[in-house]
Amino acid sequence: VEMRGTPPITARVDPVRIEQVVRNILDNAVKFSPGGPVEVDVAAADGMVEVRVRDHGPGIAPEHRGQIFDRFYQARGTTHEGLGLGLHLSRHIVELHGGTVAAEFPDDGGTAIVVRLPA
Repeated sequence: VEMRGTPPITARVDPVRIEQVVRNILDNAVKFSPGGPVEVDVAAADGMVEVRVRDHGPGIAPEHRGQIFDRFYQARGTTHEGLGLGLHLSRHIVELHGGTVAAEFPDDGGTAIVVRLPA
């Protein structure tokens, strides 16, 4: 895991819940990028704190991308265990904090999950 950012970056959040969000996203990134780098970038701009976690795994097939935040959803063909709740709960927690969470799919592969929270 490679971390980048310019401290200090602060936001008023429930630290236990935001830790849960970051842990869910990091766990997914590591799980789906075995042996590959996972990049974590933290930045502040325009009154928001942004946490971007990017893996370099195989990525998510286009037909599954619109559903990854749905409750109990798991992409078919995955061999990883889980309930399909991590991203769903993470999105809910972030939205309760007044923020957003989204997925990006870089052209060179992998997936980036981007959390934006009010600073």
